Formats: sequence, structure tokens, C-alpha cells
Amino acid sequence: MNDKLDAKTGITDTLPTVFGYIGIGLAFGIVSKTAGLKAWEVLLMSLIAYG
Repeated sequence: MNDKLDAKTGITDTLPTVFGYIGIGLAFGIVSKTAGLKAWEVLLMSLIAYG
């Protein structure tokens, strides 16, 4: 990290967190598809749980 405040620095600083959430999202999608949930149910649960 550096003291510069611009978009490029923000993106590079948050990439490790984004990659972590991609794995969580994929796992959640696979489990919800297996459980037979509808797309709007998955969206609502994601907004409530991760919001």
C-alpha cells in the first residue's frame, strides 16, 4: 500500500478481497442450485447475508 489516493491504487489494494469473495460466491451458487432455489431467492439471500 502507498499513500496515493486514486482509482488504480484502490483497485490493486482490494483485489485480494475480491478474489476471496469470488470463491464464496461460486460455492454459494453451487449449493443454491443444488437446493433448487430460484434466482430471485438466491439474490435476496445474498443481499441479506452479505449486505
